[in-house]
Amino acid sequence: MRNVLLISLLVLFTGTGMYCEKQSESDLLRLKLKGLDAEKAIAVANEWAKAQVSVVSFVDVKSVNFEFPDKSKLSIPLPSDRFYVAVAPYLNTTHT
Repeated sequence: MRNVLLISLLVLFTGTGMYCEKQSESDLLRLKLKGLDAEKAIAVANEWAKAQVSVVSFVDVKSVNFEFPDKSKLSIPLPSDRFYVAVAPYLNTTHT
């Protein structure tokens, strides 16, 4: 009886482990944005750009947008009473 119980527990624990998926890099990055407002999401996007994290981010008139390494996308809406202005501090040239 003891052997049957041990085998049952072994099957139970190893079986459940097969269904636990490893979180992808994109999943972990998305979690860092969970619950953030647009202003904080922009701050995270700037941190990621400086750290060269492989996430594409941009702001349009309605939202802060992210595209992750797995090509999934996430948008965080801007407040309706605010807008975002980005200024590029070019010293010697402008866009080429």
